[in-house]
Amino acid sequence: MSPKRILNLLSIVSLAIYLSGCAGTAPSAVKKENIHNIKDYLIQSHPKQIYSYHIIGEEKKRTLLSMTSSNVLSEYGEGATYTKIVFDDLDGYCKMIGGESIYGKLVNKYIKSFNYIENMLNISYMNKAAKDNYDGLFKCVSSKDAFEVKNVERYIHTTKHNTLSGLSRYWADTIYLIEHKKEQPLGYETRWLRSNPNTYEVFSKLGYRGFINDNHNTIPFSYNAIKSAQIACSYYGGQFHIANSLTHLKSINYGKFLIQSVQLKYVPQFDKDTKEYFWCNNTHDKSKNFQYIHKDGKLYFSQIETKKFKHDSHIGGNITTIDTSLFKKRIALQAEMNQQDTQKVTNTNQEEKLALLATQSKIDIIEKSSIVEHETSYNGSNGRCDLASVTTKSATGTLIKNYKKCPNSPVLFIGRTEQFDIDAVKPAYNKIKKSLLRNCRAQGKAIAYLSEWDATAKCVKNHGTDNMKVTVMMNDKAILIKHY
Repeated sequence: MSPKRILNLLSIVSLAIYLSGCAGTAPSAVKKENIHNIKDYLIQSHPKQIYSYHIIGEEKKRTLLSMTSSNVLSEYGEGATYTKIVFDDLDGYCKMIGGESIYGKLVNKYIKSFNYIENMLNISYMNKAAKDNYDGLFKCVSSKDAFEVKNVERYIHTTKHNTLSGLSRYWADTIYLIEHKKEQPLGYETRWLRSNPNTYEVFSKLGYRGFINDNHNTIPFSYNAIKSAQIACSYYGGQFHIANSLTHLKSINYGKFLIQSVQLKYVPQFDKDTKEYFWCNNTHDKSKNFQYIHKDGKLYFSQIETKKFKHDSHIGGNITTIDTSLFKKRIALQAEMNQQDTQKVTNTNQEEKLALLATQSKIDIIEKSSIVEHETSYNGSNGRCDLASVTTKSATGTLIKNYKKCPNSPVLFIGRTEQFDIDAVKPAYNKIKKSLLRNCRAQGKAIAYLSEWDATAKCVKNHGTDNMKVTVMMNDKAILIKHY
């Protein structure tokens, strides 16, 4: 690594510390005459805590707060300590406007998820929750500006393991969804960023490209990288957007995407196996327009300096609300997968055995029971390695687990394809379906390319019959399997 690269990395690390400050420090003095809502209170209380504690989404009646615990040993970060800061702020504002703070039973349950020592810091909240007959988390009862914390989600997004000490360190975000009774003014995400007197100096020193990705056009994907891009976009007055399979590849404001995800009690996730897009549209300064394409675990950056901003041609229009059915399917499937992951190891071994058998025999295998159906597919080879997948079909949907078998190596699990991924790729597949099947029927086999997914659809016709099998492959993984 070059000295310049090391210097830039150190600058960015220093910047994160510089902007965020220490989340555990006492809040700044608040001047009541300048407070018109909870967001004013937060900015005045924590003017310098930009990266660790800030607003990541706004709607007229919803605000999304994010509290980041970074480089800590516990998987839950300093969860209880940081939770105390958030609830102290909410309680402080509620009392300032003459309201009544009510702590619900869920606070009790939430805080108990942290370890015992951290629980001691929040024992007062547990006692308050025991007294109040309220099933939620927290609400402020007020005729002036009533609000309620509707949901809290914890997102563990980075893990670093030290092989010498055996300890892991985590970066985690705890996200709070606040619903307001009255409509709130917007634009506080940018206002909080610009309230830090040192922010201008830092961005002037590094530049927005330096802050986003250290002036590199390709970087490994991480939640922190997207977070930095959102911060830079908001600081310069732009609007940050996302489009992926969960939005049917339609554009939606990133803050709205996060708010609606958390509203459905869904921890914001990102597509690991399919292409997705993030971009900044700045109507005030076109030089700050940029785009990220997330593909194969990497982020590909491009700067877009045009008179009229245009994002990737694969994006099909704009939306303001997400398709809740896709999210609900994802949540149900995630719950099912979590349950499956806790079952005996013999189930996993069975799937690995089926995949191994498929790579050895080069044939498909079907196993059925009264509850689930396992379909094992041989998916060809890549170099000297054979590819196979095991599809599990149940009442809640379809799950494809993909495997690779290379010489002198055990069967390797390389990723899963979930029901929502399958549903998302179907529209692109349907565009080439007719010509693919026609060519396959005539020639015995056929191949078609799905450009927006960087995927290949391979069709093979069984000898002596009209039966055909289509496998859509991307990065050695099956993302759709169809039989005709």
